[in-house]
Amino acid sequence: MPAVAGAARWTLRLLGAFELSDGTQRHGKLGTRAAMALLARLCLRPGNAHPREELVELLWPDAEAAAGRQRLRQTLSTLKQVLEPPEHAGYQVIEADRLSIRLMPDRVHCDAVAFEAAFKRGDHEVAHALYAGELLPGFFDEWIGDERLRLEGLHDRLRLPSAPVAATLPVAAPAAASADADAGPAQHRPALPAYLTRLIGVESQAALLRLEVAEHRLVTLMGPGGTGKTRLAVEVAQTLSQSAGSAFDMIVFVPLAACRTRQQLLDQMLLSLRLTGGKGGPQATLAQALDGRRVLLVLDNFEQLVDEGAEVVGELSAQLPLLHQLVTSRRALALPGEREVVAQALALPELDAPLAELALSPAVGLFVDRARASKSDFQLHEGNRAAVVDMVHLLDGMPLAIELAAARVRSMSPADMAASLRLAREGKASALDLLARAPQRGRRDTRHHSMQETIHWSWDLLDDALRQLLAALTVFQGGFTAAAAARVCASEPGAARDMPLMLDELMSHSLLRAQADGDSVRLSLYEPIREFAQRRLDGPAAARLRQAHGQWATSWAQALPVMPDLSAVQTEMPNLVAAMSNAVADGLPGAAIELALALAPTAEEISLAGAAVAALEAAVAACDDTLQKSRGLTLLGRLLFRSGRGNETLALAQQGLLLMPAGHPALRAHALLMATQAAVNAGERSRALLAQLDEAQAISEGLGDVVTQARIASCRADVVRVDDLAQAEALQRGALAVWEAYGDRIGVMRVRYNLAILAYRARNYEAMRAEIEPVIDEARRLQAWMRLSASLNVHGGALMGLRRWAEAAADTAASLRMAWQLLAPLEMAAAMSNLPYLLLRSGKPEEAVQMAGFFSVYWPARFGPLWAEDEAELRRVQRIARRVLGAARSRACFEQGKSLTPAQGVALALAAA
Repeated sequence: MPAVAGAARWTLRLLGAFELSDGTQRHGKLGTRAAMALLARLCLRPGNAHPREELVELLWPDAEAAAGRQRLRQTLSTLKQVLEPPEHAGYQVIEADRLSIRLMPDRVHCDAVAFEAAFKRGDHEVAHALYAGELLPGFFDEWIGDERLRLEGLHDRLRLPSAPVAATLPVAAPAAASADADAGPAQHRPALPAYLTRLIGVESQAALLRLEVAEHRLVTLMGPGGTGKTRLAVEVAQTLSQSAGSAFDMIVFVPLAACRTRQQLLDQMLLSLRLTGGKGGPQATLAQALDGRRVLLVLDNFEQLVDEGAEVVGELSAQLPLLHQLVTSRRALALPGEREVVAQALALPELDAPLAELALSPAVGLFVDRARASKSDFQLHEGNRAAVVDMVHLLDGMPLAIELAAARVRSMSPADMAASLRLAREGKASALDLLARAPQRGRRDTRHHSMQETIHWSWDLLDDALRQLLAALTVFQGGFTAAAAARVCASEPGAARDMPLMLDELMSHSLLRAQADGDSVRLSLYEPIREFAQRRLDGPAAARLRQAHGQWATSWAQALPVMPDLSAVQTEMPNLVAAMSNAVADGLPGAAIELALALAPTAEEISLAGAAVAALEAAVAACDDTLQKSRGLTLLGRLLFRSGRGNETLALAQQGLLLMPAGHPALRAHALLMATQAAVNAGERSRALLAQLDEAQAISEGLGDVVTQARIASCRADVVRVDDLAQAEALQRGALAVWEAYGDRIGVMRVRYNLAILAYRARNYEAMRAEIEPVIDEARRLQAWMRLSASLNVHGGALMGLRRWAEAAADTAASLRMAWQLLAPLEMAAAMSNLPYLLLRSGKPEEAVQMAGFFSVYWPARFGPLWAEDEAELRRVQRIARRVLGAARSRACFEQGKSLTPAQGVALALAAA
């Protein structure tokens, strides 16, 4: 049968038997059982990107890492030969890259997935007919057993029909509406932490916590360090985010272990939400961005913030009635309406429990599971039974402590571990109570002390050089590479040893964790270990490391190629933000400005985090160096325009130009260019701007700076386009040739976007589509989500010109939805500018006039006076609406729109479009 793009070819039966069919042939088995299990795993979680390491662990849990990866490659090849035969060239069923594997949407219909979907929507007759038996009979993989029991549980809960209804799984079904347009930002938004290991023994706790979070707006998950509060909170958040009909449209994880003050708490919230601090302060920015949204904030490691930060949590709850907050803390917040849930340690077995009963013990089960991850042949037997039971009791059943102990089975027996822990508990070992604090509310001192002893025991197994390195690594935020660690920690005592080997040794102690990052590996510290090790740094060492970290961050940013990897920049953003903030705090504002300038080329395609912009503002205010201050002001104006503070942009850019000292021609040319662009953004098109560009052009020609000349050409096109479209297009074409010659795909993308705008002004809508569609494809490839949002809106404008109203509405809505997810004010405003007329032509005059009223105040409040063309468009909408609605009704709708909040405006737009 011919391959049809977007249509399913395969039907997979997993219930009662394995059977794969495409309507013409049936496979009762594939080349290997592993291939069958792999296909089942992909189908049971349709659309998910499965990390390769996770699949290796599930399918070959006892294999060495390299061998497991090779087996996965071979199995994947076998599977693709069946699903994507040569006669159906170009029809892709499985998408795979170096990091993950996923099943393409709607390419395989699976009976188990159809059964679960029918159950969830309450169609129990269909679900009953689909359930033909247990999942994959004859397969004994642990994960398959778990899935089998879960599906059996759903089947047991069915309200059985009086007469069975025939239900079949179709070979092909209509493809679901594409979500490509808005899938990107959701992936790019800071993700919940991911874990490859199983969560053991907390199912009832997780179920209780889910109910509490759904029903109450402030839930504090309490308990001493090491009881797994973070893991449990993340697991609940993951479940809520993946459940159909979730009560939340955004779930955001906010790590707070490094925060000590109210300001640091607010900064971290802004960073996690990718927000830029607004004029009214960080809390006002948070309230404005989240107003009207169903958001769950997971505030992790809050205990050190209770005295200063609890007030922030309470104020946000009062301001935002739809906001839910899940807080993990060792102390209660003591706020009205707070719901306290205590994270319980794992249930412990009786000290003399027989071997058969230990299999049911969560604490012992966790130890055995994690021990096998380090030593695949580890077994619980009569010889080590008593030592393992003694050890989990000494650890008070705390999950993190058990995991740290289990990682040592390669070099220590359970008996040796238990002996070491007992000596520490009895005060006979040379160990300090590393995390000892005065008794505080919500703490259980015994477990707290046990956790400190456990962490110190792990620390005590390190030599001095490894301890010093572990403490030094706490300067990083959000992970690091081995190369970065070598650069930052090179001057630390003991760093003369081979850095990769030292890092590997720390990983073997479970003090570091690794995650594949393209062709390299990214390392990070577990947060409790990070908190512990950070306290081992004295003041001079911490200052020295912060400076080295800042120098590394600046060098990293300055070394970005002409075509930077935007995803890499986003991954490294926590370190870059930390370096800027540390530089300001340490009295080095010039260093913060230098780092921000190195990141400037990416500023139009990714959003610099709010904390980075705040740090740049502080750096500019504190900087005494005229040249650095000038450059910082110029960049700050550019960043603030994109973040919705456009009314400040022109003044900052002009101030930066005035401060630019003589003797720096290249920098003056750049300042002239930025000041001109700021004036254009403010709606100015005077001849004085052309004079500024003429001066910049002369400087650049004298220096032979072709790249700056290309930027000047694009800016000049923006100035002249109102009066001379042909000249504007010629200027943009010249700039395009430069970017293409330099291989700068981002530059090419920006100029093609500009050419599409010029085509729109010329009313040449087919040319507009021809320019913008490659930009959309490139933005997706580069993960330039803000550019993608803006480009979808431009494409919608082209379709409006072609009178294809339904398609235009879909593109514009996708653009707005994406901008809303990205918290990108400029892109939101651009999408909203198209909506009034689009809604009018779609037969929704009231909504059209309301959107016109909303846009009439939204843009001026954030970006300056409305452009002439936008004013003319709003007048046209009102004029037509008056004929349809009457003057009074039209005026009332316009005033209603002016009073809408951003959340209400977006909700109205998306509902109407």
